[in-house]
Amino acid sequence: MVELPEVGRYYASVQTVGGGRGLEVFPRLNGICVSDAFSPSYRWYAARRVDAPHVIFQLTLSGRGVFKRKRERWNMTPGKAFLCESYDSSVTYLYPRDATEPWRFFFVTFSGDTAVQMVRDLVRESGGVFEFPTSHPLLHKFYSFLGESCESAVIPLADSFRLVMELLHALLLAQDQHESRESDHALINRAHDLLKETNGKRINASELALRLNVSREHLTRVFTEATGEPPYRFITRMWLQQSCNLLLNTDLSVKEISTQMGFSSVSEFCRPFKRVLRLSPTEFRSRGMMPVFDGGAIDLTVDG
Repeated sequence: MVELPEVGRYYASVQTVGGGRGLEVFPRLNGICVSDAFSPSYRWYAARRVDAPHVIFQLTLSGRGVFKRKRERWNMTPGKAFLCESYDSSVTYLYPRDATEPWRFFFVTFSGDTAVQMVRDLVRESGGVFEFPTSHPLLHKFYSFLGESCESAVIPLADSFRLVMELLHALLLAQDQHESRESDHALINRAHDLLKETNGKRINASELALRLNVSREHLTRVFTEATGEPPYRFITRMWLQQSCNLLLNTDLSVKEISTQMGFSSVSEFCRPFKRVLRLSPTEFRSRGMMPVFDGGAIDLTVDG
């Protein structure tokens, strides 16, 4: 593995050789670089370019940059990368004026009609910004071309093609993981909205999963990974909050509230209420103070 110093510019132009007629469309590397930007004079946009059209993948290693596409703007902090065509007039990337440290980044450029079309499709689906770990093993393959005495490299078409495709494959995986996180977030929002529609009425995790059209196992995994707690705690917090609202803001009896919350008896309602809030519903009503309902406020030992 090549270890690069924390500062300094290292660039290698890549000449891809081999391949007969008809292979010009294959992806091929053009250049690999690790560099720094220190001032707002570092600003790239399509109108400034004088080189041949190509694709740019740029990953922040340290510091911060800014990437813009049309009206969207992203802070490019360590582990964030962007993908774009060099002559995309909607794109600008720059060193921000309020930055306080150098923006150090890695970039690789490549071309080929097939690669360009793949990149266009990927950008259309993702927006062109990705989470990409700075310790990714693929980076070490690119770093191997860099060094104080290395300014150019000649590689066969097959190797050039493989490296570009490995990069695009890694970006597809990053996009799939991002979509999975977005999907999990949507599931939690749907669960929240469904429980609100029931006015806090108690349902168990199995019933919630059934209404959301997912398995209980999937629901539990999503909640545990995204919120740090299983779904039954989330459900408990919802019916507790509604119960407290009714106790403080209505004249309904404890029995009426327990029925409204889906409990078959007052005692069935009072037991979990007191276990969590350390007060009976009647004691809670007399105190007249709404608790803070966060993850740490729920201390259950059994699934309600």
